[in-house]
Amino acid sequence: KNSIGTIRNHANVCCVQFSPYSTHLLSFGSADYKVFCYDLRNTRVPWCTLAGHEKAVSYVKFLDASTVISASTDNKLKIWDLNRTNYSGLSSSACSLTLKGHTNEK
Repeated sequence: KNSIGTIRNHANVCCVQFSPYSTHLLSFGSADYKVFCYDLRNTRVPWCTLAGHEKAVSYVKFLDASTVISASTDNKLKIWDLNRTNYSGLSSSACSLTLKGHTNEK
């Protein structure tokens, strides 16, 4: 099948979700510890980049039209408010909640 577009990322992409609330929004988790959100009408630059994980982001999901949850191999879940992002830039202030999980200790 023919590709309709390509989004390039400098690190491996670990997970992808299209927004069920918008036909133009895509989010993916990356091995560089970030979540990237793209408006598919302009894929040259991310619509926003969410930073705050300490390891690769292994899962992303849209909870509603303006909320994304991400899970990372750092044993944390983060809930992001997309209304609090500084568009086209790196945003850590959009994280509204961090939940820490179980870790194996020796």
